[in-house]
Amino acid sequence: MHQDRLRQLARSSGLAAGIRWARRLRRDAQAVVARNLAAIEAASAYRWAEKNCRPLTHFAESLEPTLWLETERFAMDLENRHAAEFEHLRRTIRLGGGADYRLLYFLTRLTRPEVVVETGVAAGWSSAAILRALQVNGSGRLWSSELVYSRPTIHADYRPFVGMVVDEDLKDRWTLLLEGDRVNLPRIVTDCGPIDLFHFDSDKSFAGREFAFDVIRSRLAENAIVMFDDITDNLHFRRLARRPGSPWVVTGPRASVGVIWEGIHARVVHESAESVKPRGRRPTPRTQPR
Repeated sequence: MHQDRLRQLARSSGLAAGIRWARRLRRDAQAVVARNLAAIEAASAYRWAEKNCRPLTHFAESLEPTLWLETERFAMDLENRHAAEFEHLRRTIRLGGGADYRLLYFLTRLTRPEVVVETGVAAGWSSAAILRALQVNGSGRLWSSELVYSRPTIHADYRPFVGMVVDEDLKDRWTLLLEGDRVNLPRIVTDCGPIDLFHFDSDKSFAGREFAFDVIRSRLAENAIVMFDDITDNLHFRRLARRPGSPWVVTGPRASVGVIWEGIHARVVHESAESVKPRGRRPTPRTQPR
């Protein structure tokens, strides 16, 4: 009874409205601070990545120049067949971008993984690159995690457009899950076996990246390659690169791609002051795709 009386007095005096206003003001201030901190972190991540970036063509040609020519031919064919259609859908239903599908094709052909896991599919540019490379290799399987959620103001159902650039003859090597990383990744790592190549291009927050890496870390094969897209959004990749014994490279357009590996030719190991060379056994050189 006493509490009811206090609430009545608060309403009549305008105190309740004042409290609500103060709470909203506090939330707005916290949101501004969070945005500013995120902007500062992103700027720091970009400066670090740009300083340490290696041009993609130079990086790939230092590993296998003939294979890079094959990669360029693949990318040109893929773009010629799908770029115009994708650009229209990107504007109308806001499908996500295509990641660095040239690098993904190249790495898949170079290292011949048996198990590839990726997060983030959208139209399927990265999926198409990996799957085509696996087909050329003659073995391997891709497991993909995507989140299909309702966007009624944009399109009633964009599920049919997920993986739209992936050719039908590639899909027998593909397992596609659509419930988001927090549901999909634990399922994938239970079923897929040791992961040879992992590509991250979904929840770009620090927490999203950290969750995905924590899930797959113990399932990585001995010579696994881990590739993160949009690394300038935050400092997650820089933290990974600073771990002892982790060879790494930053490459791609706008220094946006980070790669950590154990199984690529030793001469591409980054030699900046912030990179630590691997201890113990050196990576096995591979001068030709197997």
